[in-house]
Amino acid sequence: MVVFGSPALVAAIIRDKRILVLQYSAYHPAVDQRYVLPGGRPKKRESLDAALIREVKEETDLGIQVLRLVHLDLFKNKANGKIRPIGFFECSLIDYK
Repeated sequence: MVVFGSPALVAAIIRDKRILVLQYSAYHPAVDQRYVLPGGRPKKRESLDAALIREVKEETDLGIQVLRLVHLDLFKNKANGKIRPIGFFECSLIDYK
């Protein structure tokens, strides 16, 4: 099996035994699910932690601390058939009341 491109990163942001999920509109072209966990891909020479912090800030305007890698897997992109690694990270909110 050949893996192409950079890994996808997903943040499981847990607070008070709840996990933050994002709701996309029914017409969002890039997402086939209605609810997703925040995340994205690292830029060139960007660490995984820094990439996840940046992506969550861009998508939610929230600051996070990356605590640990929870799960690592592979997924196949339905649009282009490429296989990519995906990392699920436990995160906590910072500076949020």
